[in-house]
Amino acid sequence: MLNVVVVEGYVTNTMWRWSGDLYFRLASYRDPDLPQKPPPQVQTDHDQTPDYLTVRVIGGAPGGLPVAVRPGQRVRIHGFLGSRPRRRTLAEVAEMAQGAPVIWAQGFDPESAVLRDEVTDVVADRIVALGRAREEEVQGP
Repeated sequence: MLNVVVVEGYVTNTMWRWSGDLYFRLASYRDPDLPQKPPPQVQTDHDQTPDYLTVRVIGGAPGGLPVAVRPGQRVRIHGFLGSRPRRRTLAEVAEMAQGAPVIWAQGFDPESAVLRDEVTDVVADRIVALGRAREEEVQGP
C-alpha cells in the first residue's frame, strides 16, 4: 500500500523526547487553492490558521543523522504515517482541556477512568531545512 507523506511547515515551540524518539509540532499553512479553515474563536490563544501535526523522528535522527530543527524554522518533511497506542486518564484529559487542575466530586477517582486510543504522527525519513527561522516563533498546540 502507498503510505508517503511530504509536508512543509514551520516548527512550533513544542518539541519533546519520548522513548528515545524526537517529537515536534509542525504548523502547515494551506495553499490558497485549497479549502481554508474557518476563522478561529475569539478565546483561542494561538494561531489557528495553519493545520498542526506531530512529526516523529525515530531515534531522534532520520537516517542516522542528527536533527537540528528549531522553533520557527521552515522545513519539508518526507516520511510516512505511523500510529502508536496512547493511554490517558480522565484527569490528564480534563486538565489538558481546562488548562488547569480540575476539581472533582468527592469520592470520584479520575485516575481510574482510562482512555485508550491511537495517535497518528508523520514519521520523518528525511527533514529538509527550507530557510531560517521566522522572526516571530510559531506558537502552537
